[in-house]
Amino acid sequence: MSVSTRRFASCPAAFLLALTLGVLGCGEDGLVDIAPPGIAGDYEAEVLFVTAPDHTRDLLADGATLELTLSTGFALFGRLHIPEAHGEPELERDIRGTWSYDPVGRAVRFDEQVETFLSEIRLRNLGTQEEPRLVGTLLQPEERLNHSSPITQIDVTLVKKVPDRG
Repeated sequence: MSVSTRRFASCPAAFLLALTLGVLGCGEDGLVDIAPPGIAGDYEAEVLFVTAPDHTRDLLADGATLELTLSTGFALFGRLHIPEAHGEPELERDIRGTWSYDPVGRAVRFDEQVETFLSEIRLRNLGTQEEPRLVGTLLQPEERLNHSSPITQIDVTLVKKVPDRG
């Protein structure tokens, strides 16, 4: 019997935990295959800023919306709408894909079928599992969001929608 087998044999709970983590645990990219409680759900943007060299634009103040659903099966659905404003054209995107969770960094990542800046950003949960607050900043994004000048930064905060209790 090897040393590690003896160690687990003397503590069956540790063996079961190690076996569970080995089977369900992390994929080769370090992301877990099971969603932590409370992270899946419906989200909306509380902050959505784009920064260009000459100004910062509050997209939500201009009427933009970003709504996402993170399913317990790691499917991602949503919609990004940025209305025409300040000479910039309207942008509409249906968001479909998958999401993953990095337990070490407490971060959510998205893999979309139609690329938006969301595929590039890592959103850290700065809230709790019961009240997630996914926050991220993307420097030098590839996507311009139909913005005429180069965007140097995108700031996003997503908050979980509270279900109506009526």
